[in-house]
Amino acid sequence: MEILGIDVLSAVGGAAASAITFGIRSVMIAPVKAATDRARFIRGLSVIFPRKPFDGLWEVTWHVNGSRLANENTDQVSIHAVLGNVTFTTNTVLLDGGKEKCVFVGKLSERTLTGRWYDPKDEGRGYFGVFQVTLHGSLNHGSGYWSGWSSNGQVQSNKMTLKRLG
Repeated sequence: MEILGIDVLSAVGGAAASAITFGIRSVMIAPVKAATDRARFIRGLSVIFPRKPFDGLWEVTWHVNGSRLANENTDQVSIHAVLGNVTFTTNTVLLDGGKEKCVFVGKLSERTLTGRWYDPKDEGRGYFGVFQVTLHGSLNHGSGYWSGWSSNGQVQSNKMTLKRLG
């Protein structure tokens, strides 16, 4: 059926499909956004949807003034990214030889990665904080700062860098 040279059934069908797609996206966007704030969800989906520039192995270096850690700490990490959400986990060696994990979860906007980090054994109650790193040049390296709060109320902030390895 045509009106003014337009196939009405095709036009109505296309409009209905668009409305259904818009409706599904509108209903699903909040749960997907909430889920992508979780490190496990990001890691799981990043296998299906790998995202440049974060593929491959990276080096994270962060500086700290403390009695348990060296002044400069470097960890090799895999960075996982989905829909602009990013996560990686450090496994830093302490001065006494033990290891301390920290999970970083952030959002990439333009060239700036901003987010939070925490101890996965005690999320939000023990040692935790925020970070911001700006990627430079060809997106193979970046620099910024981390800041953190401990359960005893001590606050620190210092430099943090990311660098792609190979």
